[in-house]
Amino acid sequence: MIVAKGAESLDHQCLWMAFRPSDLIYVSAKGYEDERIYRLVSMEYKERILSSVAFAWCIKALCIVSDGNMFGERQVDFTINQFHGIRQLHALPVFPLKYHPEAARIYAQWLNRGKKFCGLYSWHYLQYNGVAELLDDDQSLPLMKDECSFSDWSTTARPTTAFIPAHSKSFDPKLDEHRRMSDDDYVICSSKVAGYSLDHKQWGYFRVDLTDEVVFNENAFDSLILDARQKQQIQSLVHIHGHENMKFDDIIQGKGKGLVILLYGEPGVGKTLTAESVADKTRRPLLRLDASSLGTTAASVEKRLMATLRFSEKWNAVALLDEADVLFIQRNATDLEHNCIMSVFLRVLEYYSGILFLTANRIGVFNRAVKSHIHLAIHYPKPSRTSRQSLWNLFLSRSSEESTERLRANGTLDRIADEDLNGRQIKNTVQLAYSLALQENSLIKPHHINTVLQQLKDFEEDFQDRTECVKRKRAVNDSDGRM
Repeated sequence: MIVAKGAESLDHQCLWMAFRPSDLIYVSAKGYEDERIYRLVSMEYKERILSSVAFAWCIKALCIVSDGNMFGERQVDFTINQFHGIRQLHALPVFPLKYHPEAARIYAQWLNRGKKFCGLYSWHYLQYNGVAELLDDDQSLPLMKDECSFSDWSTTARPTTAFIPAHSKSFDPKLDEHRRMSDDDYVICSSKVAGYSLDHKQWGYFRVDLTDEVVFNENAFDSLILDARQKQQIQSLVHIHGHENMKFDDIIQGKGKGLVILLYGEPGVGKTLTAESVADKTRRPLLRLDASSLGTTAASVEKRLMATLRFSEKWNAVALLDEADVLFIQRNATDLEHNCIMSVFLRVLEYYSGILFLTANRIGVFNRAVKSHIHLAIHYPKPSRTSRQSLWNLFLSRSSEESTERLRANGTLDRIADEDLNGRQIKNTVQLAYSLALQENSLIKPHHINTVLQQLKDFEEDFQDRTECVKRKRAVNDSDGRM
């Protein structure tokens, strides 16, 4: 039985009267994981033998997904379990879109989302502003949207982008076939894209409506506290890399096309920041890898390193291998596993054609075989007083120009430049001082900075005391062992 218009209701057995093949159906977020629109294929009334519900409508519907190469239809199944009495259609977990009180708004929203989805058919570097559905891997955030690589990486993920047989609708974006999609095709497009989170180093699914263009900080490189000549060297090498007029192959085709830059020095002096700022200045993704996460066997190092560098080449990314000295440490000739790891790394590096930054704290422990593969090596010394003053000024200015001017006028900026801190410590001090100032609803003042600096000194003293204590205990134990 159907009642008044605007509150259309049916009993369970008569639901077929409201559904028509090819109708757009609405799936509510209450009934299923996500609010979505699908195209109805069929519905069938079935008895549920091993279920607490005797009967259910089994609905087959279509949506449009992408495997990175093509857009095509995928079948999705839903059920409406038996209920007693009559129920308003828009209260069901699945119902024809036309019965939704806000059908026009939802249709327009999904039309825009579908067009955005289709505009992302190739790989894209995006900013994601939401909670992602990340998949477990042994390995908001910057995002590389790439279904092709996603399918290569995870065989278990392929069914989510699998098409139904070839007689269904499909669109080849390379032939601009997706441009002939109807509005009803756009609204049934997937709400998510597959991609790789550059921050979390994990693959997953990301909502289309929460993606946005990346905002690059193209001034970051200019703000680096680094010798002007060295900055010019980095900029020149990165700029000409891959340029048609500068192609230079090894004797063996495909080798020797990469650019490897080593940045070495104490922690907190700006090595990683340099790689990040180069990526921003060249408007490229930064694909980061920690040497300690590559594994301890030649097989694991080869697998993870090859995968990372392959994606780096495909996405035209800047690759960064942090803490490279962990990997390149010189061992004796009998350490076969480490020697195999070194051989694997150097072989992979020979065929890498992209840009790779290596950071290291100690180059004195480097295996000599690595040296010949490095195109440019730059040393980052401890910040001088002048550099520290520039760093304080840089980070304080980001919080407030007014507070920076006041701290400069009262001599605070000149005084704190005497503190023997590295760039990371200065940045962290400013962040904490800014938090203290926010609590007081004021600008950063000298006492905010002094409080943080005193905490830093207390920690350093405690750290030194405990380190000395551990050393003394080890010395005593060693002495007892020799007796």
